[in-house]
Amino acid sequence: MNAMKIVPFVLLVWLNAMSQTSVAVMEFEGKGVSKQEASALTDRFRDELFKSGRFQVMERAYMEQILKEQGFQMSGCTSNECMVEVGQLVAVEQIVGGSISKVGEIYSVSARVISVESGKILSVSNYDFRGNISALMTEGMHNVVLQLTSGRITTQPKTQSNSSIYVTSMPSAAAIYIDGNKINGITPFMIDNLVAGEHRLILQQGNFTADTTLNLEPDDVKKIHLVLKKGYGRMKVVTTPFEAKVYIDGIEKGTTPTVIRHIIAGVHQLKVAKEGYLPAEMTVGVNYNEVKDIQLILKKPVLLSLVCTLDSVEFRLGEKYSGIAPATLTVEDGKYRLTCTKPDYYPFETDLVLKEGETRDVSINLKRQVGALEIISVPSEAEVTLNGSRIGLTPYQTTKLPTGVYSINLTQGNFLLDTTITIFADVTNKYGFSLRKGYGNLEIMTNPIRANVFIDDKEKGISPYSEKNIISGTHNIKIKKIGFSEIDTTIEVNVNLTNKINFNLKKQPLLKITSTQDSVYIKLNEHDLGFAPISVYVIPGEYTLTVNKNGYAVEERKVFIYKDLDLNLKADTKLVGQRFYITVSSDPSGAFVLIDNKFVGRTPLQEMVIPGVHTLEVSKEGYKPYKEIINVIKNTDISTVKLIKKTYPKESFLLTIYVIAGLSMVLAVVLNAFI
Repeated sequence: MNAMKIVPFVLLVWLNAMSQTSVAVMEFEGKGVSKQEASALTDRFRDELFKSGRFQVMERAYMEQILKEQGFQMSGCTSNECMVEVGQLVAVEQIVGGSISKVGEIYSVSARVISVESGKILSVSNYDFRGNISALMTEGMHNVVLQLTSGRITTQPKTQSNSSIYVTSMPSAAAIYIDGNKINGITPFMIDNLVAGEHRLILQQGNFTADTTLNLEPDDVKKIHLVLKKGYGRMKVVTTPFEAKVYIDGIEKGTTPTVIRHIIAGVHQLKVAKEGYLPAEMTVGVNYNEVKDIQLILKKPVLLSLVCTLDSVEFRLGEKYSGIAPATLTVEDGKYRLTCTKPDYYPFETDLVLKEGETRDVSINLKRQVGALEIISVPSEAEVTLNGSRIGLTPYQTTKLPTGVYSINLTQGNFLLDTTITIFADVTNKYGFSLRKGYGNLEIMTNPIRANVFIDDKEKGISPYSEKNIISGTHNIKIKKIGFSEIDTTIEVNVNLTNKINFNLKKQPLLKITSTQDSVYIKLNEHDLGFAPISVYVIPGEYTLTVNKNGYAVEERKVFIYKDLDLNLKADTKLVGQRFYITVSSDPSGAFVLIDNKFVGRTPLQEMVIPGVHTLEVSKEGYKPYKEIINVIKNTDISTVKLIKKTYPKESFLLTIYVIAGLSMVLAVVLNAFI
């Protein structure tokens, strides 16, 4: 359905463009009016003819330029035959001429339209106007064009009113003309204070234009939307010799000499080609309603062969030609500077004078660039290999080494270096290298598998584990797996070898501790295990188990663990009346102190507790709380606790201020009520 709507619109646009006729306007002859007045009225006639939308009107300056180039004298050219000759020279379809006379208070404008092809008069206008010459320009010349094109004139007077039109366009930002007068604004735009009656509206943006005629009622408001389209121009192409093919934007348009009509205004690519001649190409800008005159002289090409023993040689011939040699190309005659270059070779340059139509062979001889090389290394006496060939020991020197990029390898024992160097022309290229230890590969297997692998205290992964390009030398290896003894050892990684290592892990015994009592705290040697029940893997050996419960005596037991062991422990000796002091201080002081989640006072303080494990918490507003588990088996002095200030986001601080302010206001209201 949309396609059915679009096709008629496109067809309408095409038909409108095709219906526009090219026309030139001769200067109207003045009788009883000055030459300047006749010329100004002729210019207004051209404008009104253009605004009618039916013609492509040639600009006066362009027409005069063409006639001047042809040596044609326009003075006295008033006959139909002379006007047809002018129309043929400027390549239009129709030509308009006439006269402007004044007798008494009456101005009379006589105009006729003549077909350039047939010489016949197509239309005649005889328009009489009573009034001053200014009104003749603003109103009369519009009626002359209207009478020529439609056979009618505007007779209905325009009445004063407050009418308006709102003008929009696609694209926007188009200049606006009402009845030939430019409006100070661009679309979209509201035009107010228009008189009722017929008006001519023209929109223009560059080479895009649209126009319409509208009638306004008194106190009317109309909305007008116009779609701008590109106008058309012409291109006249003449070549020497003739019969050259003409291409516009890649499409063949005929052979020269030719006039190409209905070219959309804008920039186009023109190409002219004829067998045996060099093609001519140029970018041509065609303006709306313009005839572009192109004169070209085609030249026979020079056949130039660039011969060289090397491949991929870049060449530039003057500013116009470039490419890769060896090559054969066709060029214009003239003087050229030939420059040939190739990486790592000295440039080749020569001057050429090429004559039209000749054949020329040019030999290109490039010489390789060379430079000197000096190499030192730490450590010295390293073996140097350049592009796979051994050339000596450091310090090393050589001269006249071809330029370019080289791969270089230096080795001495476990030290080596692989890199690249660049040799530049005509200089001594000095390089100093610090050799590093080489690299090897490492493969680690464990029994059982899936053990954690650490290399130099960095966790690397799960066994079996492999790593390439590990630096040679000594490395620390740790193998960890729950339920198995940790392996901590060193290995040696050799250069350019795959170092394979196997580890057999020893299973650790599992120690399980339970208790029939609550809150029994267990230590194994000096390690706090926590409250029973507990399960932990240990290394086989002898251990000291410490059993601690609040209100009971601390008990220590010796155990030897060499296999899985289950123990059920309890505190046996209950303490009666025994107490110890806990002394707590803080910075800042005045902090709240909680022991086993019970508030006991503020710092500094001394509190008496029963022996055993207790939780200690020190807190103060604006500071982060401090928490610690302590095992009290004697009088205990807690070193000064340094509290850390809390940090608040700016928003939280402001919120606190607002809350305090709000509470203050509420309190003030309450107190005021009581007072």
